[in-house]
Formats: sequence, C-alpha cells, structure tokens
Amino acid sequence: MILNIFGPSGSGKTTLIKNLLKNNNLQNFYKSLVKNYVLKKESEFKTSLSLVPLPNYRGTIKEFFEIYGISFDSLFKLNPNIRNLLNTVFLIKNIDDINDVKKRSVETLSAGEIRRFFIIKSLLIESDILVIDEPFSNSDPSLFKLILEALNCSSNVIILSHVPIDDIIKLSGTISININTLRN
Repeated sequence: MILNIFGPSGSGKTTLIKNLLKNNNLQNFYKSLVKNYVLKKESEFKTSLSLVPLPNYRGTIKEFFEIYGISFDSLFKLNPNIRNLLNTVFLIKNIDDINDVKKRSVETLSAGEIRRFFIIKSLLIESDILVIDEPFSNSDPSLFKLILEALNCSSNVIILSHVPIDDIIKLSGTISININTLRN
C-alpha cells in the first residue's frame, strides 16, 4: 500500500512526519489513515520503520551495503521492478561489474542516483513502513514510473510529494491525500 501525502512546498508534509516520528506515532498514523481508505486488520501491521533522507554519506558502495548487512549476491536476486531501478544507478550484469561497483565511492553518484540508491537500500532491508520525502524530484516520466513500481514492491510506503501520484500514473494500492485534508 502506497500512501502519497501531497501539498505545495512549505505546507508541512515533512514537519508532520518528523513530529509523528518524535512522538512515536507514525505507525498509528499510518494504520488510521489506511483503515479509513482500505479495510485491513491491524494485526497485519508491524512496527519497524525505514526513513529515506537525502544522505550525506561518504565511503564506498561496498562499505555502505556492509553497514546495512546487505549481501551483494542479493542484487542478482532482486524483484524485477527493484532491479530496473538499480540499473538506473549502475548496471550489474556479472561478477566483474559487482567488483567495480563495490569500489566506487558513493560521492561519485549524482543527487538523483543517491536518492534512488537509498530507496533501493531501504527496499532491501525488512521494514514495515517506508517513508520517502520527494523520491521523484527531477525525474522524467519513465524514471518516475520505475521508482513508483519499485516502491510498490514494499508493503507500506508513505511518500511525501508536491503532486498526487494518481494524477501522473495509475497504480493499484495507491492512495493520495492532500496535506490540507489531514489538518481538518
């Protein structure tokens, strides 16, 4: 289930999530919103969380993956939608490609590649709620679609964006809510 909270810049989307995180209320917030739009049993929700910020990480790709306990072998066994997104950051066809990627510095990635890289990392770590702030920034329609399809592989996603996703692409299991609606 993808929950898209949208509104103009400065409307309070990120502040809302920060306050919910600070007060340990993010899971309850997600549950109550989803229950209002989709019938789901509360027992289907767990409590772990993964937040995707735009990082300021320095180090190699190998070191980065090791921090999160992600095996490079798992990159060959990815869901096709996540694999397609990975291929927009670096193309891995064989073991030589993996060795080259392992040595590459994260700092050599563009801002968009870093954003997609962190989304992929978050999808590879077991998490019950994935929160992503502006994952589609500066994305063309084809990249927008690849990101959204990869995110749809996760069970519960909250996307903060300037636009309702369903205005751009129709995808089942996506709910868009204007930030102003949440204030009422």
